[in-house]
Amino acid sequence: MSRLKLAQTDLELQLLTRAVCAGCVALASSLDSLPSDMVAREMRGRWRRQLEQAARALQLVAERLDVGRDAEAFRLVGVRRDEKESR
Repeated sequence: MSRLKLAQTDLELQLLTRAVCAGCVALASSLDSLPSDMVAREMRGRWRRQLEQAARALQLVAERLDVGRDAEAFRLVGVRRDEKESR
């Protein structure tokens, strides 16, 4: 991987982290200021599903970090990925 690509990826992660954290703070503040009876159950369900979908997208990106680490660990001990899955 080139140094430029590594730096770009690092910057993208920093920007995403800041945006997600800022968004969470803003949403929490908004939710705290809404009277609970104003938010219909259907809307709460939709909001929850949207948050869970966003959380899953972040989890999938985080798992990409583990894939590289697992591949390297198995390479070091001489185990191929397909052998790992059949165990």
